Parts: sequence; C-alpha cells; structure tokens
Amino acid sequence: MHFDVGVIGAGPAGLSAAFGLKANGVNVAVFEKYLWGGTCPNYGCDPKKFLVSATDALRHTQLLQGKGITGNLKVDWPTLMKRKEGYTSLTPEKTLNGLKSSGIPSFSGLATFIDENTIELPDGQQIHADKWILAMGQMPRKVQFSGSNFALSSEDFLKMPEMPEDITFIGAGYIAVEFASLANLAGSQVRLIIRGDKALRGFDEELTTELMEEFKQRGIELLYESSVESLSQQNGKILVKLTNEKEFLTDKVFAATGRVANIQGMNLEKAGVQYDENGILVDDKLMTSNPTIFAIGDVAKAGVPKLTPVGAYQGRYIARFISENLDEPITYPVIPTTVFASP
Repeated sequence: MHFDVGVIGAGPAGLSAAFGLKANGVNVAVFEKYLWGGTCPNYGCDPKKFLVSATDALRHTQLLQGKGITGNLKVDWPTLMKRKEGYTSLTPEKTLNGLKSSGIPSFSGLATFIDENTIELPDGQQIHADKWILAMGQMPRKVQFSGSNFALSSEDFLKMPEMPEDITFIGAGYIAVEFASLANLAGSQVRLIIRGDKALRGFDEELTTELMEEFKQRGIELLYESSVESLSQQNGKILVKLTNEKEFLTDKVFAATGRVANIQGMNLEKAGVQYDENGILVDDKLMTSNPTIFAIGDVAKAGVPKLTPVGAYQGRYIARFISENLDEPITYPVIPTTVFASP
C-alpha cells in the first residue's frame, strides 16, 4: 500500500497536518498506536481544564466567604470525574469519524520503520509513503529508584475515580504544580517533592515565589532539595523514603518529572532519523536528518514550547510546505505559556 504522505500520530499536530494535506489534494493516511485524538483531549489539557474549572469556582467562593457568599461547598471528585469522562470518552470515536468523513484512511497500531520510507504494522502490513510526518508526542518520563513501580503518572491522575486523603507529587514543573493545586482544593493533604531549591524553573520567579507562599498557607507541604530513595507498601499505604532520611506515609504517589519523546519501538535508525531523549532533531523547516521525513508537535526538538497550539501551527505549516512546495523556514509568533494553578 502506498501514500503520498503518512502521518504517524493522531494528536492535534498530526491531525492538523493530515487535514491540511487532504484539503490540498494530497493522498494522506494517519497512523496511531494509542488513543485517537492525542494527549491534549484524552489525558492532557482538556480534561485538566474540566477539573480546574471546578476548583477555580470553589476557590472564588472561598475568597468571598463572609463577603456576600455563605455555605460550605466542596469538590465532589467522583461526579466531577464522571463529567470529565463524558467528554474524553467520545474523543477517539469523534477523531476517527472526522478522518473517515474527510476520506483520510486510518490505521491502528505501532508503526515500525523497516527502511527509509516504509513502515510495518503489528499485523504485518507494510505501507510505503513518499514522505512521512512524525507527530507521536511525548510520554511521562519513568522514574528510576527502588519501588518506582508504585509511582503513578499524570494520565493516572486524570482518570483517578476517588481523591485520596493524602497525595504526593514528585516534581515541581507545571504538571506537578497544577495537580497539587487541584488536589489541595479537592480536599487532599498534598506535598511536593522538589529536587532543587525552586519550583517552576523558567517561569517568572517573583510570581512563582508568591504562588509557593500561598501553597504553604493552603497547607501544601513543599519538600525542597529532596529526592526519592524508595517507595514501598506498608499497611495499605505507600512509605516514601527520601535521600535526606526523611520518610512519611501517603496514599498515592505521582511522578511528574518531565516527559520524553514517544519513539519507543519505531526503529527510527532504519529510517535514518536522528533523535535524543528530548525529541527528534529537526531544522528550521521541521525536516529531520532524512529529508523525506518531518517531525512536528511535542516529539520534535524544535526549540519552541511544547504546547498544543504550537503543534497545530506546525501541522498547518508542514501541510503547506509539502503540498505547495514551499522552501521558507517556519516562523513563530510570540508564544505565551500558562500554569493552571490557583491563583
């Protein structure tokens, strides 16, 4: 089977490229090994915003207690999660229906390269394309310490049916901070294990310091300059031992120590595509070390923030670059980045 262009990854970046190519008359197909629709609508920004909307409403109410608002409201986590699931559960089918209605063939399963322009699917089917677009996104970085199998991921948090009484996050990037804020407002005792002396590195230091002070006032425990030595089960809870000899019991531990390129098992070496842990190397035209293969979205090491609108922007660019035989490099507008903590 042959296509002009094959797109591997059915998230916002890959879909943007595929629909753009199809609109310009290119024979394109899309491949996805996990959830159709990608990270953002299934287990990323969209479900997170469902939860943030509820906790923000609670936070606003708390700030107005005694100033015209009375009553003791709280987050009903199970009901909130059911509402969230009502949205996310429809995403894969809606994505596939959208591709079908546009006349874009879709294939499920891990796409493994067997040469520079040919992939093989788990069922043995081999598919050739003149050009490929890699848009597989990222996955949570796996932590390495004794008992690391007890550490859950960000995806686990976003499908957690009940909010535990005590919850611990490893990391201090925007994912850990956002989830800590959510869990705290949902009524859980929360702590952040922070390897260095600052949270949210790369964000405005003055605002970050103020946010961390408010976190402490809200009862969130901040464990600076701390690393996990081990996790183990004890009486139905998880015993966390830190390298500074501090230890405590908690109900659940979530690792939020960054994300890595989702390229495992693809045999990119067979395609002549260079990469490292942080992504696939691309030039200013999003071209990889193989001139017939491009990388976009979170999997690309493009030197810009790894955000959904950025991936979609790159997808639209690469669709025009291929279908209109362009030669100009991609240029970006100013890109804002937001941490969805409260405030």
